[in-house]
Amino acid sequence: MSYIVYARKWRPQSFDQIVGQEHITTTLKNAIKQDRVAHAYLFCGPRGIGKTTTARILAKALNCAKGPTPSPCNKCVSCIEITESKSMDIIEIDGASNRGIDKIRNLKENIKFSPQHGQFKVYIIDEVHMLTTEAFNALLKTLEEPPAHVKFIFATTAAYKVIPTILSRCQRFNFRRLSSHDIARKLKEIAKKEGVSIEEAALFNIVRQSAGSMRDAESLMDQLATYCKNKITAEDTSNILGLVEQDRLYQFAQHIIDKDTPSAIKFISKIMDEGTDPNQFLLSLVEYFRNAMLIREGKSLTPLLELTKDEVERISTQIKPLSREDILYILYSMMNVSNNMRWSSMPKVSLELLAVKLSSKESIVSLGEIMNRLNSLEKARTGVTEAGAAEVKANSADSNIASAVFQEIKPIPLDESKPELYRVREALQLVIKKIRQEKIYVASCLEEGRLIDFKDSVITLGFYKKNIFHKESLEKPQNRDLIENNFNKALGSQVRVEFVITEDSKQLSDTAKAEKPGQARQSSLKRVLSDPIIKSALDIFDGNIMKFM
Repeated sequence: MSYIVYARKWRPQSFDQIVGQEHITTTLKNAIKQDRVAHAYLFCGPRGIGKTTTARILAKALNCAKGPTPSPCNKCVSCIEITESKSMDIIEIDGASNRGIDKIRNLKENIKFSPQHGQFKVYIIDEVHMLTTEAFNALLKTLEEPPAHVKFIFATTAAYKVIPTILSRCQRFNFRRLSSHDIARKLKEIAKKEGVSIEEAALFNIVRQSAGSMRDAESLMDQLATYCKNKITAEDTSNILGLVEQDRLYQFAQHIIDKDTPSAIKFISKIMDEGTDPNQFLLSLVEYFRNAMLIREGKSLTPLLELTKDEVERISTQIKPLSREDILYILYSMMNVSNNMRWSSMPKVSLELLAVKLSSKESIVSLGEIMNRLNSLEKARTGVTEAGAAEVKANSADSNIASAVFQEIKPIPLDESKPELYRVREALQLVIKKIRQEKIYVASCLEEGRLIDFKDSVITLGFYKKNIFHKESLEKPQNRDLIENNFNKALGSQVRVEFVITEDSKQLSDTAKAEKPGQARQSSLKRVLSDPIIKSALDIFDGNIMKFM
């Protein structure tokens, strides 16, 4: 007898043997029990998860000698013929290679003949979305009112390509991608029946490579069992399937965590010399740190990992020095390199650059901590007292970006060593910040003004001709009152504000010229850009300073 591959040998022969599709098998069994079987079904979902197998079992259940029954006997002539793909009552059509109208016309001609053994003729059309529009149209009338002895079962991996007129005539079932647990459990059962010894790590390597497809997983294990003489190890799976072993990923990750740049580069050179595909290596790294991210977020997410318990524990211990922000930074960097490497003629250099970048990066602080530091820098720049400064609430544990809420303005203390105009300039900055919390547009207009003079309780703000619209907006009574009220609070006395058009800096008072706003701003900007926390924030988001106030 010729050899039968695992995917065929262990194909389910009853609804109860189908893995991971209980929502569908239960509905079909109930439909058979209640004599409510539809004339047309559409089975949708990824490849290798049981669509065609379910269609065959449904056909078997309808034509079994004891049926229709939700539990076909698999012993009668009809069941045996369907199992061996010899039944004349079950017509399977490949929609990809028989997609023209002629095939559908032949189907319509033969549909009128009664079944040979069972009660129904069942037409199973795989990859039905590949049929031409003309073929679909030719099928419409027959599909809507087929003979009583005919059932249609369509299978597709791309339901969105099936025309709406066909969809509306079918009962649709969406098959789920199989979970890692379901695939691993089925593979263990097959291995036991076949006398195959398989390591736990090797099992999960197969599961990861199958990407949710039971057929792919069975085929991979069949191939490995042949190569390994029924004793499958993790090393064998890595060699045969072209995978990167977890141990190697662990080693490279450790070089990154230890900030050991030379070792990281040597490691890349070694695996490249051994023939490891650079793109596969990078994808494996992304998967590794994705697992690290989920482990970092809590034990409730570990069921989503295709890892053994020992591997989970090892990664959990390894990433303790890393913060959430560190892991996210590593993942973002790897994803960016992965996109660029597809078109690169020097993938090794791309990996080396990535290794240098990740292994030389200092630990990343949380966004909440960044906001706290920004607030401190802002206080230092403006000289605002603690009572009048922003109260920043930042939670570094969950990295929520803090929101600044300004308290009521209190008078700025007098400083006899400086001219009064300096105090007014300080008050102007504080007034702008306070108004920004209420009317952003007014604050923006006020920012365009320049302090010209302060004399006889009158503050004079100048605007260039190009900003005349800002001046006119501020002169509106409600805006002028808002500005003056806030100046009164900041200075502790009643003042008036006048807005004038100025040609150039000659109209500034001598005291105002003593410290040009541009110089102070540039000095503050340099202090901000030199701060390591700000550098880290700009690096994380690949950002630039767009506006500095």
